[in-house]
Amino acid sequence: MNDDVAVPYHMIMSHDQTHQEIIFLDLYIKYTSKKASEENGYYIALAGINPVYEFRYDQDSNQVVFSTTFRYTIMKPCKGEILFGIVTEINRRGIILKSGPIKNIFLSKKRMGDYEFSLCNEPMFLKVKALPYMKRGTKVKFRVLNVEWFQSEEEFNIQATIIGDYLGPI
Repeated sequence: MNDDVAVPYHMIMSHDQTHQEIIFLDLYIKYTSKKASEENGYYIALAGINPVYEFRYDQDSNQVVFSTTFRYTIMKPCKGEILFGIVTEINRRGIILKSGPIKNIFLSKKRMGDYEFSLCNEPMFLKVKALPYMKRGTKVKFRVLNVEWFQSEEEFNIQATIIGDYLGPI
């Protein structure tokens, strides 16, 4: 990835931090404050910065602008991908899962095969004629069916399924 980092001239001259430390902190704050982008997915961690060879002094703002190239660990959900998640909400229509930074994964009742909603002591989905169940906190292995990007929320909404071999509660 590429980006420009503007650093006030007085910060560089103070010698409190090196320009590499200032660039690292600026990029870290800039990208971890974003939830995600449609192009790259969710920003997880700044993995490294290539050496900076280009910079220019902007006299109007009294800043030094460094042109940087860096690596960021990202997570972008893809259709057909197998992921692991944790059940966070349950209702009659289905289950909401969380997987890493992704909080809006909907597992519809229709995409659960032969699981049925049960409201015994706490809401859960029980497998008909078997023992497995899914309640809040259960780990689930699922397949991504559909991925939608919502710009206003800076987030992906995902539809999932557990129909298939080796998918379901763990």
